[in-house]
Amino acid sequence: MGLLNKTVFRPSAVSASAATAEEPLREELLSIEQLEQLAGEMAAAWPGKPAVATGDRLLPRLAESQRVLLSAYQLVNEALNGGQHVSPAAEWLLDNYYLVEKQILLIRRHLPRRYSLELPQLSSGPLTGFPRVYGMVLALISHLDGRIDSEALDRFTGAYQKKAVLS
Repeated sequence: MGLLNKTVFRPSAVSASAATAEEPLREELLSIEQLEQLAGEMAAAWPGKPAVATGDRLLPRLAESQRVLLSAYQLVNEALNGGQHVSPAAEWLLDNYYLVEKQILLIRRHLPRRYSLELPQLSSGPLTGFPRVYGMVLALISHLDGRIDSEALDRFTGAYQKKAVLS
């Protein structure tokens, strides 16, 4: 059985809540070699279809993520001001939220409306209508515990493109 059968990021198995980030993106941690195997399986299982007229899904997803991050920032700030102990990750968010906001603004400025509709779309499962590359990124984030580096990204996309060329 391949890695794709063990991961939630196959189109038919992603839970709707995981697809909308109501659940953490956590899967079994994979080695680089296992990620390459997963990428090849994803390429074979996820044929990118031409864009479907479902509307842009990325910018609304960005807006929802922005709301969630702002809410988390406010909750952590209130907790800290109330004398409660916060985790190192929460402290990082307080210290660096301005950087997150800056990246969101850059994305909004440089990602043209409807651009994602020009990309190959996933055609089944809860990620239907999202760009194929979005599913790939979710898989990388979850299987690397959010610690993506250039080597992992290069090897993952290289392995993917051995089976299906990304345009």
